[in-house]
Amino acid sequence: MGNDKAKDKSQSQGKGKISTNQTAPPPTPNGVNDVVVNITREKLQLILLFWVKERDQGTIRYTGNSLFSETVQTRLNNIYNSSWYNKNKHKVHCPPIQAIHEIGTIVKNWITKYGGPDKVETLEIGVCSHSGLDGPISYQTAVNPPASKEWPHQMAITDGWDAIDFNWKPSGARCVFYGCKSGTDSVDGFAIRLSKLNNFKNVAVWGQTTYSYPSFYPDYRVTTYARVASAPGSWSVGPTYMIAANRQEALKALQGQDGGVLELTPEQLKSYPAANPMKSYKSGTTIQTTHQGVFNDHRKNKS
Repeated sequence: MGNDKAKDKSQSQGKGKISTNQTAPPPTPNGVNDVVVNITREKLQLILLFWVKERDQGTIRYTGNSLFSETVQTRLNNIYNSSWYNKNKHKVHCPPIQAIHEIGTIVKNWITKYGGPDKVETLEIGVCSHSGLDGPISYQTAVNPPASKEWPHQMAITDGWDAIDFNWKPSGARCVFYGCKSGTDSVDGFAIRLSKLNNFKNVAVWGQTTYSYPSFYPDYRVTTYARVASAPGSWSVGPTYMIAANRQEALKALQGQDGGVLELTPEQLKSYPAANPMKSYKSGTTIQTTHQGVFNDHRKNKS
């Protein structure tokens, strides 16, 4: 994927944990309880991290391609190295897509692969792409159904996003859109509209409040001239996050020397532009306004 780092890593189905619950009914006349033992197999937890694999329109370099694939790679690494990850329970995959409507089919296929809705549920969906008020964009491939017939590169909510059966985990599920302006709180904002749909009930839907840019950190905008120029190998060095930030602060994000920005101290980071917040919604209500480091930060990984 991308620079051949983050590939869709198929994982064998784990057995999960088995819990035994004993329920004792009232005593029988002879004074002996009939013990009923319920053995419940815990469902697998599915995590799908999508990224749009296409050339940026009007450019010769695959800059968007590299940014999206490396952002997914970082999220994948952070999941694998988190304190809560269990390889027998959490099934993580990073599917590349060319059109946004492929998401629904791929979700269905992975749920089927792991035994269907009774055996697996979706814990997290992530989408790394260009984006706007109508959600993720695939520039090179038309989307069906389109949000606009005049510009068919974003998927309509009606019969598009609202038609996907994600089979979400009943609580704690998250859907994150890392592209530009995907989480504005205007009435026509994308994430807030999705959060109102029946098939996103009880799901935290995250999006960016402004334009998003690459950074080595989730809470401060830090990059290098090598990445700006998409120099060979520049995207494969260090973690990559798509964070909300201000255009006019680009030079301030470049104040460090190439290669010397991967282990900045908290005090050093304060000289860089702070990330603009993401927003998280449930049922049309804002539940969090913060940076993505609260759930996605390599500095919190277990050693």
